[in-house]
Amino acid sequence: MARTSISNSKHENHRMSRTAIYNRWCAMNSRCYLPGGTGFHKYGKRGIGVCKRWRESFVAFYEDMGSPPVGTTIGRIDNDWHYEPSNCRWETPKQQANNRRSSRMITAFGKTQTLQQWADECGINYVTILYRLKRGWTPEDALTRKPDYRNNH
Repeated sequence: MARTSISNSKHENHRMSRTAIYNRWCAMNSRCYLPGGTGFHKYGKRGIGVCKRWRESFVAFYEDMGSPPVGTTIGRIDNDWHYEPSNCRWETPKQQANNRRSSRMITAFGKTQTLQQWADECGINYVTILYRLKRGWTPEDALTRKPDYRNNH
């Protein structure tokens, strides 16, 4: 009989059912397959799933991902694709924030990054860059011109 339940790993003898990584595995599956669950509208409803190997076995998930470094959660490299070994990594909260669908992407100097990544790289406040772009500045000017406090109106 094929296993279909999200909690099917209770039959595996991994002795990790009370660990943080096991809870993350359960949450990942819930987001994708439980219509009433938290986050389903952002994952399962959009067609995001979990590869068969991981969905059917916590042990397989653990073998592929290993223990998460402290302060990280599972993240998908391509947010429009499934949870699978080639598309997942352990991410810090900052990486997660930069990898949201809602992140504002800016292309300048032949490179595309989030607005926050540009702010960090250029040393200019996020809000300053955003304000400049809304006023019609080119991305290159918004990222390179230092604030002129003498003409601050």
